[in-house]
Amino acid sequence: MTPPRWASLGAVLLLLLLCLASSGSALDVDKVRKDYEDGMRTAQAGDLDAAERHFKNVVKAAPMLAEGYTSLAVVYEMGKKFFQSFQTYQEGMRQHPKHAELLKGYCITLLRTLQDGTLQSHGVSVEDCRSVCKKYKTLSPDNPEAYSSLGDMHTLLVEWEPAAANYNQALRIYNKLKRENRLDQATQAKFDPARTLSNLANCYSREGNVPLAIVSIAGSLKLRKADAHNLALYATISSTGSKFSYASRFLKRRSTAILAKGLTHKGESCPAGRWKVVYGWEDCVSGKIKCGGDVTIVNDGRRNKEYGLDSVTWSDPSDALTPYPTKYLERTVYAMHFDDVFVGGPSGTLHHNCMLFSGGHLEDARLHEAAEFGNPVDRIETVEGPVLSLLSQNLRNYYHYVVEGLARLLLAEKYLKLPKGTSFDDLTLLVPPNIAFVEPALEFLGFKNKLKHFAGIPNRIRVKSLYYVDWQPDEVSQALEESMPGIVSEPDPYDEDFWKMDHLPNVTLMETIPLNRVLAYDPWSVFYSSQEGLLLLRDRIHARLQAAGLAHAPTPKKWKLVYLSRADARANDFGIRIILNEHFLIDALRSLVGPENFVLFQGKNLPVSGQFEAFASAYVVVAPHGAGLANLVAAHPHTTFVLFPMKPHVDNTFGHMGAALSLDSHVVTSIHSYYYGMYDPLTKENVDRVVAIARAALTKRSLSFPDEPSEHTQEDYDTWLRVHNATRNKPSPPPPSPPSPSPSTKSKAKAKKHVEL
Repeated sequence: MTPPRWASLGAVLLLLLLCLASSGSALDVDKVRKDYEDGMRTAQAGDLDAAERHFKNVVKAAPMLAEGYTSLAVVYEMGKKFFQSFQTYQEGMRQHPKHAELLKGYCITLLRTLQDGTLQSHGVSVEDCRSVCKKYKTLSPDNPEAYSSLGDMHTLLVEWEPAAANYNQALRIYNKLKRENRLDQATQAKFDPARTLSNLANCYSREGNVPLAIVSIAGSLKLRKADAHNLALYATISSTGSKFSYASRFLKRRSTAILAKGLTHKGESCPAGRWKVVYGWEDCVSGKIKCGGDVTIVNDGRRNKEYGLDSVTWSDPSDALTPYPTKYLERTVYAMHFDDVFVGGPSGTLHHNCMLFSGGHLEDARLHEAAEFGNPVDRIETVEGPVLSLLSQNLRNYYHYVVEGLARLLLAEKYLKLPKGTSFDDLTLLVPPNIAFVEPALEFLGFKNKLKHFAGIPNRIRVKSLYYVDWQPDEVSQALEESMPGIVSEPDPYDEDFWKMDHLPNVTLMETIPLNRVLAYDPWSVFYSSQEGLLLLRDRIHARLQAAGLAHAPTPKKWKLVYLSRADARANDFGIRIILNEHFLIDALRSLVGPENFVLFQGKNLPVSGQFEAFASAYVVVAPHGAGLANLVAAHPHTTFVLFPMKPHVDNTFGHMGAALSLDSHVVTSIHSYYYGMYDPLTKENVDRVVAIARAALTKRSLSFPDEPSEHTQEDYDTWLRVHNATRNKPSPPPPSPPSPSPSTKSKAKAKKHVEL
């Protein structure tokens, strides 16, 4: 909740007396003072109705006081009466059009509703928000808060470049005031340079300017070394900016450990300072930690067995992208049962008896948000059980639900040992919020269990009897110690030289990483499912497709080439990893195989069964990196999988799926995107390369196609690019997500503009 922005009582009374003296009014000053004082007292005590009455009296009796409008609007905001809050600010602005503090309050409230997605439902527009926040900045040219608020606005609108410019300007003003000894007490109390630097780091990271992101977050950590949020952000920047960033795992661990120290949870008898993060289930099995539940290893016959591909075809060996691993060891699978355990946080994290279990997601389980478990509006619901939790990272994401949640379900069905008289059908499944694909997927797979939807913060569930299945690679802690000798155990590893990007482990070291460390060293491997879970899920999907009379395997007479488009990400994910001119590739692939064999796949337009059917009947799948590729779990062994990777080549999620499911994998390195960016526009050479891969794969299956000239000429590509560049350079509203700048060129250009403290 936004902190109350009260004007001090002394300042209000002084202004009131000055106004009265100049106007000759006979207003009862004592009455106004008492109403204002009582309004502050009741608001801070949580009696918002009483506070509203008192501040209404102030506004009615003394409209010459802008502070009365601000205080009343803040009370409305605290009660989530945003429409009334906006009306009050607007009325105050008509009376006081150039009052900076009034505009500041209005701007902050607008940003709050912009952040939670309710802005326009309260009768205001994004342009209203822009106008108010810009006017606040214009009236406060020497106030770093004004520029920081404008930076927040641009961040929420996914406008990274102007956001970074405003954060930088806020820091310049702050530093100037500090150097000139003009930094007043109010600015010092309200403006947070560490927060501004971390926001700046986030902007640079989203733009693709990883070196400056690292500089910015390191600057923030100088000011606030033990800040869990900063450490988690540092880890995220590191893991999206360099492959095999061992450091990011360590940083996440440090972040969660710091949070756990100060954690308090309503409904539990664990005082602050006693909470501990349990990173690995192996400590529960060995008895090293008394976890208070029954945790057992269930796959002794498969754990640590090698699986994978002999090779992956890289279409352009001259590209700088380093190949990812193709061999893995099967994780250890754990089945467990807890009595009287809590489920909470954004990812359904298990916790009880002063322990947070990060489980298979290790330090990446978003436990850096665990502090929100105990917020004042924490809601606890008790469920008797027995309950099986399918929850994992990012509850609303299709990939995490299908590849992790459903794989967890199939492993539980195979391995859980239930009490006599309890069948698997008796378990209540704890699942993500009721979004489009959750229940249909379970229904398609044949599960008819009762469901309990978990919405995340601020909700928590207390489960009297909970079952869970999870997986982990062995010896992650030892791997971290090996990768950063002497660093993991240090109490304060904030040496700037250590955290420079060129000191982080280099991708060329991959060939030296032993097989039993591939998963432990890769911070993204927390999202790679157990191979056995994936195989169980694939078998179930094929059986259910066949039982429903749907296509469950390709045949020479009935097969598909699937192209997965991320065009809908323009609206849903601000354009992340879309291909603006993919129509060239779509036309070429459709022309190659014919309309009857071509599937333009956008998963949100198909039921879950239709998504599985498309991939199960495919000989070839072509796709950029995205959650829709979770449907690879339905593809048959030796399906040709053509991936457009990321650069840096982080997050080998789908490379791992290809290895686990024995797909014939091809990586077209010349078509790549930064993790938060867009793919570069396709060239004719790139399209011809993809078509050649598809043609060769189908030829191996004794299918032949006429070698016809491409439907689009080089001139078509050149014309599209000219029009695109001309449109992009027009002074019009920006696209949903700006193209990702190249770190190699943009970093140097912006380095001089960056402000350090």
